[in-house]
Amino acid sequence: VTVTATASNTNLVSSANVAYTAGEGTAVLTMLLPGGTSGTSTITVTVKDNGGTANGGVDESETSFVITVLENHAPEATGKVDTVYVNAGATFSESLPAGLFTDADAGDVLSYKLTSEAGAALPAWISLNEATMAVSLSPPATDVGEHKFVLTATDLLGATASIKIVVVVQVPTGLPEFKDA
Repeated sequence: VTVTATASNTNLVSSANVAYTAGEGTAVLTMLLPGGTSGTSTITVTVKDNGGTANGGVDESETSFVITVLENHAPEATGKVDTVYVNAGATFSESLPAGLFTDADAGDVLSYKLTSEAGAALPAWISLNEATMAVSLSPPATDVGEHKFVLTATDLLGATASIKIVVVVQVPTGLPEFKDA
């Protein structure tokens, strides 16, 4: 018995191979899809037993199905985060604005990761709650100054987009904070 597969659209499916071991009840179909392509292709799987058609036998049988490959769009950074000011020694939580990232792919789910812009380990005093999209800060007095971070959104296929977040840890003055009315 031989099992083969062909694709109607070889630009979309550059190869379709079947791994079958005689006597096994199943086979494995492997298709190679070049990156950056989308569209449809009819896959035809043919089983041939080489036993001929004597006594009403069937020498060959085939079945077909259609695959659709959708183009993956990378997420896009569509918002920004204003500089965050926090007093050293204070605990502070800031919800990130909605709409920081979009993804044109219907139903695509984004995951988020906060990293140091310089590539160093993230300080223990900052964390991201991915479920609520809130950044929690509790910087010690030893970390006064400007700190740069990167928030990266990743889709289900690994495409990414990033925005920068600047946190300024300042020495508390003891004076009341004035805000625009």
